[in-house]
This record gives sequence, C-alpha cells and structure tokens, in this order.
Amino acid sequence: MARAAGLVITWSDFDALSKVTPLLAKIYPNGSADINHFQAAGGTGLLFGELIKAGLMHGDARVCFGGTLEGPALNRSWKKASSGGGRLPRKVMIQR
Repeated sequence: MARAAGLVITWSDFDALSKVTPLLAKIYPNGSADINHFQAAGGTGLLFGELIKAGLMHGDARVCFGGTLEGPALNRSWKKASSGGGRLPRKVMIQR
C-alpha cells in the first residue's frame, strides 16, 4: 500500500524504527503471554496510546469510525483496562 501511495519503505526503515520502539508487552513469541492476556491488559488501544505519548505514532491519524487514533487511545489507562483489582496480568507487564 505504501508503494502504491508513492512511498518507498525499506528494511533499513524497519530496522531504524525497531531500534527506538520499546517492547511494550511480553506477548508470544517475545514472551509467555498470548493475545488474550494482551487484550485483558488493555489491547491495541492502550498500546497505541503509549506509542503516541512517546512520539512514535501519529495520534492525529484519522480512523474509519470517525475521529483520530488519539481520542480513544489516550483515554485508556492500565488501571482501567486491567481486570484484577487494578493490577495487570503479570504475563503482560510493560517493559520500560
């Protein structure tokens, strides 16, 4: 899709991005948690919020259901998203 839009993305681009993108969740294959643990801890909305706050994702990107990524992503918190009395499932702890 990027190439169709006139953008050329190379493996070097992915390499540079991976060097500044932190590991935010220990999900298989990088950890022992599966996608269900990730979703219970807040899922992609929460992940996107962390990336936006770190300046690694454009929060002003428009989404298909109206608005931008920033609205729903930044209104989530680990405490609200977790289901164990305000605690994250241990398997999905954020790496800082």
